[in-house]
Amino acid sequence: MLGALEVDTMRMMRRATILLFVLSVFSLHSLGQDAPTNCSAADALKKPCPMLLLFQGYADGQPQSAIATLDSNGISRISNRPLGLSSGELSHDGKLIAFDNCQHETRGIYVARVDVDSSPDDWRLVTPIVVPTEHTVCSWPRWSPDDRKISYKHPVDHLLHIVSVDGTGDTPLKNAAASTWHTWSPQGDRIIFDRGGGGHRLLFSVNMAGEVQPVTSADDFGKCESWAPDWSPDGKHVVFTSCDGKLYTISPEGKDLRPIATRPYRAYSPRWSVDGGWILFQSSSGTQLLCVRSDGEFLSIIGDLPFRGGPISVGPLH
Repeated sequence: MLGALEVDTMRMMRRATILLFVLSVFSLHSLGQDAPTNCSAADALKKPCPMLLLFQGYADGQPQSAIATLDSNGISRISNRPLGLSSGELSHDGKLIAFDNCQHETRGIYVARVDVDSSPDDWRLVTPIVVPTEHTVCSWPRWSPDDRKISYKHPVDHLLHIVSVDGTGDTPLKNAAASTWHTWSPQGDRIIFDRGGGGHRLLFSVNMAGEVQPVTSADDFGKCESWAPDWSPDGKHVVFTSCDGKLYTISPEGKDLRPIATRPYRAYSPRWSVDGGWILFQSSSGTQLLCVRSDGEFLSIIGDLPFRGGPISVGPLH
């Protein structure tokens, strides 16, 4: 057994490692958060401005993740990342990835740098997740707007948890029992999430005090579910998909429901572009990335996905 001095030494080393990582995170945030996109206002009306993409999916039956660039050539500069089994999320400054490694023995929410072709040795553990079995569903983390906190659905209590990126203050959000997806408001004061199962998911809003309000109703879609919300950068709209295969936008208060035409494609996993002018989404086959302007115009195919299946995340280029 370890002596008291050895235990204290190990604790001090772990705290020092976390502190160094947090300092590196904040120094990254100070370097060019408003990165140039080389995209004029006129160009932004015709196609999405260049941005960073994070893909997740499956190739030959194995989970895969990759960083790529969306530019005038479509999807390019694809670089694989060994991020485990679940969905990663790019930070708002496009420099970090938060993810659940979904491995039973070392389960936890981790952070990796985008600009390093990292192995698991380079990951930084933010918070461990203790689960009774190795078959528990993976969590899908999300960054707070200031990139200083990470939210995730805990696989045991099924509540959304919020933890600081330095690993402190892992706290469940009262009453926020979620299904899978969730999204922060740009102000960081609310989270919209989907709840339910078996084709009955709906969207709800929760503030930091745990007060929950409905956003969508099954009656709006002919008893069809709504899920996969993403909050627009200007805070005015939330995009989501429904089991009818369509995209919709709605106000955060649950008003002004509007369909976004995507025919002949069925839409999945919508995300706002970094500037909020476009909505990116996957085809139902999980093999193509498409986009449509936020006003519903200029539906087009961006290109083939490097992997089949999983959702995407977006961030600014540097």
